[in-house]
Amino acid sequence: MIDVMIVEDDPMVAQLNKQYIELVDGFAVHSVVHRAAEALSLLNTCNIDLILLDLFMPNMNGIELLTKLRETGKGLDVLVVSAIRDTSTIMQVLRFGAIDYIIKPFEFPRLKDALMNYKELAHIIHKQDIMNQTDIDNYFYKDHPADLSWQL
Repeated sequence: MIDVMIVEDDPMVAQLNKQYIELVDGFAVHSVVHRAAEALSLLNTCNIDLILLDLFMPNMNGIELLTKLRETGKGLDVLVVSAIRDTSTIMQVLRFGAIDYIIKPFEFPRLKDALMNYKELAHIIHKQDIMNQTDIDNYFYKDHPADLSWQL
């Protein structure tokens, strides 16, 4: 089971995200918090695999939370769900290691696809100690096979 923490300041959106996650096999919502500081505090006492993170939050925003998570070295994966659409923010979040970026408002199938892709990667990584290039290519290019026949 993949344990998820939802970090979302809007209670109605947080509840909707919780309902969506609970529809996807293999995922469980461990906790829902409405402030980044709450998330940091809770992460000191529990094991979470994935954070569903909003970026617009009072006091400490999602980017600041993501920065603090990376500074602590916690091995957490983050899926960002935000209304922010500017490319500089999206690139910043991806560079901080977000596994995906979903723009609000979104529809359930998009979130489900992101979660299923995450679950597949987690399964691949946990079932073997060493990966070869074919393993990696099969994950990253499963829907659009890359032409790997080129030569240098």
